[in-house]
Amino acid sequence: PKSNRNCEIVNLTPHPVVFKRDGMDDLVIESSGSVRAEEMFSEEPTDTVDSIPVYDLSYTGKIIGLPDPVPGRVYVVSMIAAQAMLALGIKRNDVVSPNFVSALGGAPSVTLHI
Repeated sequence: PKSNRNCEIVNLTPHPVVFKRDGMDDLVIESSGSVRAEEMFSEEPTDTVDSIPVYDLSYTGKIIGLPDPVPGRVYVVSMIAAQAMLALGIKRNDVVSPNFVSALGGAPSVTLHI
């Protein structure tokens, strides 16, 4: 069953997040910091494009900046951070991410990752 309880939305992406609401003004949540997957670049270039060195990017398996759960609070993180969390087996029902949804004409939506 769905709950109508109020919750606090904390934006942990590096930019404002805008929620479109039917019949209501947009809800804009400013950034309160950011959660990210720790990156690691190759020491040597893996390719060269137009004489520009290209380095390989991978993730170390560390999620940086994710607060502990707080009852009644939902954290919005980037899609990359959410995907890294899922790949690492970190499952939190208080973490959501913007998602590109072609069925909505490409409009961003929020997907709950449980």
